[in-house]
Amino acid sequence: MNKDNYFTLAVGSTTSSDSNLRLGIYSVRRKVYVDEIGLDPKLLTDELDKEALHIACIRLTPKNYNTRSMSPQLDGIEIDDVVGTARVTPTKYTGVLQVERVSVIKDARKQGLAQNMVVELEKQACLNYDKLGAFYLSGDEKAEKLYKRAGYLTIPNSLHIRSNIKHIKMIKPMNDYWKVEDNWLQLL
Repeated sequence: MNKDNYFTLAVGSTTSSDSNLRLGIYSVRRKVYVDEIGLDPKLLTDELDKEALHIACIRLTPKNYNTRSMSPQLDGIEIDDVVGTARVTPTKYTGVLQVERVSVIKDARKQGLAQNMVVELEKQACLNYDKLGAFYLSGDEKAEKLYKRAGYLTIPNSLHIRSNIKHIKMIKPMNDYWKVEDNWLQLL
């Protein structure tokens, strides 16, 4: 991918009226999780998609970017303009949200897009959820450095296998109340 590409982020739900944005999110998941990793396509969506807060990373093109207003025009987005996605969902723990399905297509990686999506998704979640204490994730072990750069702490002894992939559990406390050593983290 040309490093001169520019990107923008869009936050919303998959129930929005913008079908190309929604289809773009699912297209990224398919490319990353099914085509690249080999997961079962049935795992691409679940009941949490409807209530989740989603973020999409969109490659700006002359078709979807208004040079006069210098802003993206979401109605001009094509499915293939979406190059990354992530979501945040509530957990059974009060004040804890889970960051999930962070994915960027292969030719858009190594540009900080995943980290930018996670940080922006957290900002938006803080605006949408009351009494937020922490973000939690169970992510691919290979992405641990990415999440650490975004402020996440690895939960000790949390390595586990999910869908034949090594995962680790991580937490990002949003205040001093939540500590990695707290017993409740053993439940996650």
